[in-house]
Amino acid sequence: METFSKRGAGGADIRTGVMLMPVLPFIEENVENIRAIVTRAHDCGATHVVPGFGVTLRDRQRLHYYAQLDHLFPGLRARYERAFGDRYHAAAQNTPRLEAAFEELRLRH
Repeated sequence: METFSKRGAGGADIRTGVMLMPVLPFIEENVENIRAIVTRAHDCGATHVVPGFGVTLRDRQRLHYYAQLDHLFPGLRARYERAFGDRYHAAAQNTPRLEAAFEELRLRH
């Protein structure tokens, strides 16, 4: 995202931003979420947003994440296993749409 300056107390140039990651496949990967987060970050004075459309799944991390999926989203683990297998990165399924929405917001803000 292109940066824009916000002046802090005493005229200091303070830059803050948002790490928009992970964006969890099948759970958070929708354009409305991306728009809401980026717009809110801009409204709060963020100078940049760094997106990561997906999640990494290292061995032990995968085990923990899948246990949480079983607890919070019963049945979703099987979908992850079919879509991603043992891959390290589980990319958002509609990444091109998310990237397009992000780019539109980047240009606007």
